[in-house]
Amino acid sequence: MPDSGKVKLMKPPERTTLKSRLKTYMLAGLFTTLPLAATALVIWWIDKFLRGFWPEQYRDEFYVSVVSLVFIVLVLLVMGAISHNILGRQLLRLGDYLVTRIPIVGSVYGTVKQVTEAFNSGRSAFREVLLIRYPHEHSWAIAFLTNDAPRHFNELADDELLAVFMPTTPNPTSGFLMFVPKKNVKRTSLSVDEAFKLIISTGMVLTNEETAERKEEERKKNA
Repeated sequence: MPDSGKVKLMKPPERTTLKSRLKTYMLAGLFTTLPLAATALVIWWIDKFLRGFWPEQYRDEFYVSVVSLVFIVLVLLVMGAISHNILGRQLLRLGDYLVTRIPIVGSVYGTVKQVTEAFNSGRSAFREVLLIRYPHEHSWAIAFLTNDAPRHFNELADDELLAVFMPTTPNPTSGFLMFVPKKNVKRTSLSVDEAFKLIISTGMVLTNEETAERKEEERKKNA
């Protein structure tokens, strides 16, 4: 609230129309389908590439696709084993170095690699579960703390900012990167897993502790 003591009146949130709901569902479906479609496209392309090595009379057989799928799984297993080997790690580093020297491709590869390593590291990619004010000052949304904001951002905003990821529901793989003042966030006691359950279930699945407490309260009422 401003220091002058004036109360800032907020417009009530507009009712969601059928058009906006359809748009939301369309976007959620798009972001859910895209990773699956991309994976299927890569597998199809590899399968098509491998079929070229077979004699022409066998290329349309179903078992050729099965062999291709087995080959892909074996390649992934071998790459995983190499990455855990000292010599293999050195080779992968050399490959990373060469790829990152390619214009444009290098920057994209480096960014994707950093994000992947963050999610696959021993610690959670999300540090804490927060509550931030969104979309207006009278409501709160779940967000994940990802990092401190760049110092340049703090200087521009003349405030200490946090980098947070606010996921959409029920598809938390899409969302918004936001930089919010540290003083305006509320830190929760929820774990990242509990927050994800809450988001994916659109608020229907509560934490185990709270579910047990509510069941106990209901049992006492009915006793």
